[in-house]
Amino acid sequence: MTTEANNQTHTMRHYLLGVLPESDQLALEQEFFADPDRLAQMQEVEHDLLDEYARGELAGEERQQFERHYLTTPEHRARAAFAQELLRAAVADAAEAVSQPTESVWKRFWAPWQTLQFAYGLALAAMVLLAVVGVQWLRQRANSQQEFARVETERRANQERLRALEAQIAQQRDRNAELNTELERLRAQQNPPSASGSLLSFILLSTIRGSDQQTLKLSANASQVRLRMNLDSSDVDRFRINLRPVDGGGVQTYNAVRANKTKTGTAVSVTIPASNLPNGDYILTLSAVDATGATEELDRYSFRVARQ
Repeated sequence: MTTEANNQTHTMRHYLLGVLPESDQLALEQEFFADPDRLAQMQEVEHDLLDEYARGELAGEERQQFERHYLTTPEHRARAAFAQELLRAAVADAAEAVSQPTESVWKRFWAPWQTLQFAYGLALAAMVLLAVVGVQWLRQRANSQQEFARVETERRANQERLRALEAQIAQQRDRNAELNTELERLRAQQNPPSASGSLLSFILLSTIRGSDQQTLKLSANASQVRLRMNLDSSDVDRFRINLRPVDGGGVQTYNAVRANKTKTGTAVSVTIPASNLPNGDYILTLSAVDATGATEELDRYSFRVARQ
């Protein structure tokens, strides 16, 4: 036997014992399907391995590998059991022939069929039959591995598509943020803030205390007006403001107005759009709101709005 043949037999033996690397297993299985001679050689190696196991000649680490890997399938266990049974039958027949030196003509006729060589031949035929089953098993295993590889390839492709979509979404999100920033910048350019500011603040003086009517002078670019009323003290933290034009226009009501505590008392503020204060005279009524929602008038303020 050549060195290459010895190496091939060694590789096949390792394959049957389950110690061959997975990549080499796949390559060897592909050779089985492509080359009938290679499959026949594998069957011969398997028969030798079964014969050694049945005779007890397979010892040490190889016997452990054989039992741990080869005998894990029902088909392989059946082959090993069949080989052992044939060997026991052949040995028993040979022993019986030695113990009976005088044989009848009929026994001498059947003697050639009861030799150990015939038993081995019969065992070999049975092993060939079992090998066909083994080929089917190998093919099924190869198909399963191919299906697993196909599913794994599809899974990786789906992961790549998912990562690509996530990257596109992130890019689109960044792009939207850039567009919003640019939109705000353009809006700011079209509506620049006034140099004098768009919020005007005034402190109102109580009408009840006899102060003169105040005049609130609003600039043309004023957008909001903040009115502040100072109280000596108050245990209430919610207020309601009613703003009524003297000429009889609609009353503006501002609920849930909050107050700020100061060193001298309480300051109540309300911010009103400047568009709600056309030129004219106004009366502002400040009321306290208790926990039940009931109101109590605290003060009144009279003022005039004059736009410049």
